[in-house]
Amino acid sequence: MEFLKYKIQNGDTLNSISLRLGITEEELKLFHNTHCEKMDVIWFSNLNYVDFLLIPLHFKTENQKESDRKNELPYLELFDSFYSKKYAAQETIEDPFKKFFFINYIVNLGIDKFNEYQIVNFDRQDFKTNGESPDDKMSDLSLACMRNISPISIILTPTGKIAGFHDYDQILKRFKDLRFDLEEFYTGEASKIYIDSFEKSICDEKYFFKQLQSTFLFQTLFPKMDWFHRKNSWIENFYLFQNSFSVPFVLKTETDHNHPDFVETMIKGNLQESYSLQELKRGVRDPDRDSQEALNAEICIKYKTDKINKNLLEAESTMVISHEGILYQKHNLILTQIV
Repeated sequence: MEFLKYKIQNGDTLNSISLRLGITEEELKLFHNTHCEKMDVIWFSNLNYVDFLLIPLHFKTENQKESDRKNELPYLELFDSFYSKKYAAQETIEDPFKKFFFINYIVNLGIDKFNEYQIVNFDRQDFKTNGESPDDKMSDLSLACMRNISPISIILTPTGKIAGFHDYDQILKRFKDLRFDLEEFYTGEASKIYIDSFEKSICDEKYFFKQLQSTFLFQTLFPKMDWFHRKNSWIENFYLFQNSFSVPFVLKTETDHNHPDFVETMIKGNLQESYSLQELKRGVRDPDRDSQEALNAEICIKYKTDKINKNLLEAESTMVISHEGILYQKHNLILTQIV
């Protein structure tokens, strides 16, 4: 930082100089002592026997720095260019009782404006499991069913909250129009049972919405915009398992502005209440649960947003579920902007 070597005048005090500069006495003292030689360090407000003072030319007060940091964050209301059109996704699931695997896919987002809301046309493509395209019939059928109803249009409020489906009837119509082609290609009783079950699930709008909303992807990809600006801890619900019920976490926000191009915002939290693994996986609350079966859960979501454009560059989330220090499941998701 550039500075001026100011010669002390009669009557000068640390306070009188700091007032002229518009900074605090402590800020001026700290600046001088940080940049001067060891023998020139000052300790008192009285500048008797002090010959000079190092004064910053481009000094910013803590309030000014805080204002600059705030201006580098995304806006409190969701704006048109916050999301990119494509993100590369990688999900990994670590479970001591199952084989480790990771899934890669591409997330496509088409954004339309509808009054103060945003309509997000969402779909996924190019699925790979452990680097390989799915080669079993049922996995391929599952992906084909999702392709037939994509893109799925959802409504985001100005605060970033998922409000529901947009034009839900089109989802049903697309599937029914293409169901015959599915049954022609995927023959057999097992395929028919799966197709029937899939259609039943999407015909229940409330159930289908919960299916999507409770995925780790949706919980990571669609943050509330005020998360980026939180100063104090707060309570918010998350889903530990898809199609289960949501549970309260105590969250706090930390921000890192040190990188020249982006801000990293970290949302960290711990499960606030006691739940057993059985009730969470069944999706049914059990008021008579054994307290000794209570799980521990931690969540951490990191967002990288551009300092100038304020759009979402990258998101990484991790959910760790354990019991008495023993890992039950670790779920990690990384989303990276594709330019």
